[in-house]
Amino acid sequence: MQTTDTASPAALLYGQRMASTRAEIVSLEARAARLSSFRLAAFLLLLGATGFALWSDYTASLAGLAAALVLLIAIIVVHERLLRRIVETRRRAQYWSDGIQRIEQQWAGKGISGKQFLDPHHLYAEDLDLFGVGSLFELLCSARTSAGEAQLASWLTQPATPAEAVATPAGRA
Repeated sequence: MQTTDTASPAALLYGQRMASTRAEIVSLEARAARLSSFRLAAFLLLLGATGFALWSDYTASLAGLAAALVLLIAIIVVHERLLRRIVETRRRAQYWSDGIQRIEQQWAGKGISGKQFLDPHHLYAEDLDLFGVGSLFELLCSARTSAGEAQLASWLTQPATPAEAVATPAGRA
């Protein structure tokens, strides 16, 4: 990132958000490591309860087995939710990082080029560099699915209908 003397306010904001998100990732990963240990302990407890239930005649051992199983399932559910949250938070950190690269003009060649959407017979796609390395598509695309990429390509290559143009704030200006 640029130094604070020359960085734009947007770059500074993105940098703060990226730092905050990375700190959140570190915290979440520490919690996930602890939960992994609890998950292992709960599994070992379940194994012990299973062994005790198999070699004893106590009805209470079945209750202990059921409690250990419920505990393990609960820890697994919480751990999986936490792991999903870590993935989402990493995506958010990548979003802020990509934003900083766009602000600092370091984005070309690092994104999705959209070359598969280039129609050589399109009136203005090549002239305006809509698709390819360093293209408008690459600058704008933050889609995570092929359907999202196709929608962006459609927006770039097809004009808005008069109703859509009037419905947008730019159309009212």
